[in-house]
Amino acid sequence: METTSFSHDVFCTDKALALKEPLAGTAPHAKMFVFISWPKAQWGYDALDTPAIPEKLAPWLEAQEKRLQGKVQLRLISQSRTSPEQHTVMIFPDSRQYRNVPRDSLMEVLENHVGGTPLKEFPPAPVDNLQIFVCTHGRHDKCCARYGQKIYQSLRNEIAHPDIDVWESSHLGGHRFAATAMVFPQADVYGWLTGENVSTWVTMLLQNRVYGPAYRGNAWLNDISQIADAYARQFCYEQGFDARPVLRQTRMENENLICDIELTSPTTNPVKSLTLSLIRKTFESPISCDNPPELRNRWILQLVETHDSVASE
Repeated sequence: METTSFSHDVFCTDKALALKEPLAGTAPHAKMFVFISWPKAQWGYDALDTPAIPEKLAPWLEAQEKRLQGKVQLRLISQSRTSPEQHTVMIFPDSRQYRNVPRDSLMEVLENHVGGTPLKEFPPAPVDNLQIFVCTHGRHDKCCARYGQKIYQSLRNEIAHPDIDVWESSHLGGHRFAATAMVFPQADVYGWLTGENVSTWVTMLLQNRVYGPAYRGNAWLNDISQIADAYARQFCYEQGFDARPVLRQTRMENENLICDIELTSPTTNPVKSLTLSLIRKTFESPISCDNPPELRNRWILQLVETHDSVASE
């Protein structure tokens, strides 16, 4: 078991980094993500605790989870001039947005969206730009403010790009991996972003490629699928492959989890498939800055075998 002693004033991100807890497979998972612009100064500890949030929003989210048979995640987002009265709503995986929605019309917009009958006064528009949501939610955990705010400001001031919209976001999950960010419409999740790697990260995003060293996983995937996909994408990054992993099958061999992965590629790569060998390892890692650590069983990559053909199933 990986464990290290720390003083109480050490940030949870620093603790997780010292433990070398792996990023792969730590992304939040959901069937739908709803982002609503809301002035950051008003955010509560949780999004639904925010003052003036519509009372019907929580039961609406629960209803969508029943309809989709999976999680639906709400996040509040903000920029420097976010209006307290007119809201932007973005819904993924639909990749649709509604702009300048008055607060008293939010629920009607959401209900009509899932009902397939958008309001004429608030027509949906496609989300064309890449959307980057950086967690800066210091009210939820101080690491998100300490590390996330720097990355947000760097993206806004130093690495601005016309094809990218950057937002501050409420809690994205995994504050021990701050600075954390989600990128849509791909639903890719990143952690431990720093001033040293953020420029390279953005370059990879604009190429529609994953930046391996900071990659936590894809939010549309869950459990072993997300873990295997994340390790495969990290490996492809290290090898310089422009490839998309497709998990074909998994099996147990003694204590090892074996994952067979096909690599689909827009270009020609010498490697057509991978076999990953993973083993469980226990980490005593922090829940947050102000809470004691907890034990987590994580799958650790031990071995990658490459193949120049795709194994038949």
